[in-house]
Amino acid sequence: MLRARRTWTSTLYSAFYWMGVALAGACVALTFAGNTMRVWPLEHSATPLSWVVGIASILTFLAAEFCHYTASAKQPAASVDATTQRSAASVTAAIESVSG
Repeated sequence: MLRARRTWTSTLYSAFYWMGVALAGACVALTFAGNTMRVWPLEHSATPLSWVVGIASILTFLAAEFCHYTASAKQPAASVDATTQRSAASVTAAIESVSG
């Protein structure tokens, strides 16, 4: 079985993704535990702790999307141009055969 080689961007993607999952779970847990005596002293009236953790979760998910691997961005420009030229030539040939 062939295994894809991990790059630093895929490692960052995985790290940010799982940090976002953990922070989202912590946000839900803090929301449920907000009325308990252990968590209530940590809450602030202007910005509750669950909101801060929720915003941090959103930011880590955005960072994960920023680090996500995209194949089209990694493709060399020469191969993209060659593919575009071939498809343009085939479209031109099809138009000429229909009109011709």
